[in-house]
Amino acid sequence: MKEHPIQASGYFDILTDEYALTVASGSLAVTFDFLTKKDVKHLISCLSGMLYDDNTESDDEQREADLGDPGS
Repeated sequence: MKEHPIQASGYFDILTDEYALTVASGSLAVTFDFLTKKDVKHLISCLSGMLYDDNTESDDEQREADLGDPGS
């Protein structure tokens, strides 16, 4: 069975203040439109929570700092 890499793309619409995210692999593609900044932060939190390891305390603190400063 051939493995298909996951590809992701997204954008922010400055006029509507909304985000969109598309995730694709092989012949499957899913698009999430009309996302708010709060929605995107929730998705980031969800995905980050899935990456559990023994150093979660310092990782969690870093993720929170990164969410507060999008330029980092």
